[in-house]
Amino acid sequence: MKIGYNGCTSQMAINFVQHAPKNAVLVPLGRAQGYELHRPLDKDYPDDLDYFVHFAAATPPQKDESEYDKINYNGTSDLHTSLGFRNKKLKRFIYISTGGVYGYLPEPNVEMEDYMEFAHTSWYGLRPKYKAADAYALSKQKGESAVWSIESSPFAVTVIRPFFPYTWNDGPKRLIGRLKHNIEQEIPIRLNKDAEPKINPIHMDDLSKIIWKTLTRKDKQFEIYNAAGPTTMNIKELAERIGKRLNKKPVFVQTDNDVGGNMLGDTTKITEKLGIKLKQF
Repeated sequence: MKIGYNGCTSQMAINFVQHAPKNAVLVPLGRAQGYELHRPLDKDYPDDLDYFVHFAAATPPQKDESEYDKINYNGTSDLHTSLGFRNKKLKRFIYISTGGVYGYLPEPNVEMEDYMEFAHTSWYGLRPKYKAADAYALSKQKGESAVWSIESSPFAVTVIRPFFPYTWNDGPKRLIGRLKHNIEQEIPIRLNKDAEPKINPIHMDDLSKIIWKTLTRKDKQFEIYNAAGPTTMNIKELAERIGKRLNKKPVFVQTDNDVGGNMLGDTTKITEKLGIKLKQF
């Protein structure tokens, strides 16, 4: 099977490649190969791909927040259209979104079966079902709406929503890496009210397993999977666990900021339907 993918230098893509089965032929189609996501219609993609995994994204922080929509919404929409015109062999397109599309809610978020209708119509005047956590998550929510469009999708589509994916070697751009850096450098960690949000981060290895499982699975034409871990913690508990691993106590500063909820992904679907055995944090 021949699999195209972009965002080739991201940790998610690197880990995905490391977990590739022997029969997979991987075709990197990122910036280094001349495929710019903000101009995906400028260059023809290979016409013999079986699958495509869309990792590429504008991620925080961005000085200009319009960059999120430019890449994560418009770029995704154009890529989806380009592949539809060019590649008649493509079976499934996997869009790597974010758990942040749900926003902050009290309970773990469950994949909604009616999301397709919402996504197809929400950017034409209807109020979105979820209030995205920030500008980045909002652009990913819009990206989902683009790839869920029935009229422009001749191939099946799977949306995967990762919740704080991590490895222990993450740099400070990712949450776990940033907390690790702050603890090592004795930089105070600012806590929201009640140390919210509670989160359940997923290890990159498990995320890769989910992607590979869903890639060739005979799923519905449109499918959604949360990619979250089995361990639920607030930010203080998370930092204390990291500190224990580093043998160093974190320093905290309490604030009155109230995020108003948690960012948790329900894991029932990935554990029961896909049979993924998730790593504890």
